[in-house]
Amino acid sequence: MEIVWLASAIEDFVSLLEKVDSLFGKAVATKVKYKISSHINLLASFPCMAVSYTHLRAHETLRHLV
Repeated sequence: MEIVWLASAIEDFVSLLEKVDSLFGKAVATKVKYKISSHINLLASFPCMAVSYTHLRAHETLRHLV
């Protein structure tokens, strides 16, 4: 599955990495970039399915309704 990035999300990601770089250095920023990218790729590997509101409600229990 391919992830389509919004321009604002890319700007936020770059801004975050620049901030990490300025605070902790390039090595830490590189590790953060790798970790975030790994998590995004993991999430992208799961199939996405649209489900109805009724389907979601069917899975609720009393615990969810408190």
